[in-house]
Amino acid sequence: MNALRSALALASRGIPVFPLAGKVPTVPRGFYSASTDPDQIRAWWRRPGLSPAIATGHPLPDLQTGEALGRLLVIDIDAASSDSRPVAGEAALQALLPFLPPTTCVATGGGGLHLYYLMPLDSSITIGAGIRVDGQTLAADWRGRLGYVTAPGAVHPRTGVVSRWLPPGSDLPEMPSAALVTGRGIVAAPDALLQL
Repeated sequence: MNALRSALALASRGIPVFPLAGKVPTVPRGFYSASTDPDQIRAWWRRPGLSPAIATGHPLPDLQTGEALGRLLVIDIDAASSDSRPVAGEAALQALLPFLPPTTCVATGGGGLHLYYLMPLDSSITIGAGIRVDGQTLAADWRGRLGYVTAPGAVHPRTGVVSRWLPPGSDLPEMPSAALVTGRGIVAAPDALLQL
């Protein structure tokens, strides 16, 4: 998948993008500079070897009406675990599935997974790491306002693998209101806060 073509396709859907070298923004102000302007995006991609990134937390428009649907929230599940985040990959996904609706997903170049959702326009959820479910810390992060994720078409700097959409794609569902606590986190059950 061509990185510029991917960036332009995302922008045409109202998703702000910007370029990365590896996982580092190449534009001043990083995700604050994200744009949906095709001329700006083409200008950025005159430099070879760049990967697209998506600025999360921005309002996303309905393509028919232009009305804002919600803000983009991405759950990022890592392929590898660590001492502090022992549940990763498929096990982390299985731990989250009971609490989240099916959605559009991206297989990342590092072997992880991005799950795309909408959060309410007035949500103040930003970024964080270490979602907890049933007392276990998952190798999973979230990106809302003030964050970004690598986009489909991005080349992973270590593996050289290109991130790609996973079929079947779908409209982005809202994070269930029962699972969302504005500014605090995602609730998996009344007594279990996914630590956001």
